[in-house]
This record gives sequence, C-alpha cells and structure tokens, in this order.
Amino acid sequence: MELFAAEPNVVVTAAPDILNLKDTDGDGKADIRKVLFTGFALVNPESRITSLRFGVDNWIHAANNGQRGDITFPRRDIFQTATDGPASVSVLGADFRFRLDRGLFEAESGPQRRASPNPMPEREPLQRVHHARPHPHPLMTVEQQCP
Repeated sequence: MELFAAEPNVVVTAAPDILNLKDTDGDGKADIRKVLFTGFALVNPESRITSLRFGVDNWIHAANNGQRGDITFPRRDIFQTATDGPASVSVLGADFRFRLDRGLFEAESGPQRRASPNPMPEREPLQRVHHARPHPHPLMTVEQQCP
C-alpha cells in the first residue's frame, strides 16, 4: 500500500484499486472511500501497484511493475474529457499514470526511471527501491489540482 497526500484527501494504492480516502469529521479515520481506478493485479505484494509520485508533468505516476490488469475508472462519467477516452486500459508490461483534474488515465512504458518532482535536474526510479522516502516537495491540495 502506498499513500499520496492531497489535503484533505489521501490517494492510496490498495490492489486491485487506487482509492481516494477522506476524513470528514477530523477523527483521523477515513469516512469517505471512493474507488478511483480498479483492475490492478493481486499478485505478490512486492509487485503490486505502488509508488505514487506527483510528476513535473502534473500527472500522478504509479509503478505497476509490468503486471497484468485492465484498468477502469468507475467515476469517469463526472469528467467530460474522460468519456472521450477508452473505457479500460491494459497495463501489461507497463506502469500507470493519471490526472484527476482532467479525468485522464493511461498506461505508460515502464518500469523505468521517471522525472523527479524535485526541481533539481535529477532522475529517480519510480519502482520502490527505498521503503521510506520523504517527498521532496510540497504537495498540492485537491482543490489546487481541481479548480
């Protein structure tokens, strides 16, 4: 499981899903649980969907480690632009990325190295190689991503 904070929500990988969790009453527990994407492989826990990263391209990238899956976006009907795209995307041999502000999602070539959100001109692997790594940048709120 991987967390990506986007106050007041948290985006979580929990195969076979990527979830949006929100605490509405301040007790530290998610009161709202929405499935953003589903269809990722339920395989060895070390090979499941993981490593959410907000990229400099405004996409959220996730490492899929090349595992099979036909990914669907159950809430895509709330985004006008999302209904123009395919209903599902195969991620076999690929990683995954999405933009919640536009309702877009797609497979991308992977596993490979991605541009870091760090403003320094460096590259970092998207695959989990460090089990705990602080995010090197302030995260945008959902309201900032979805004006």
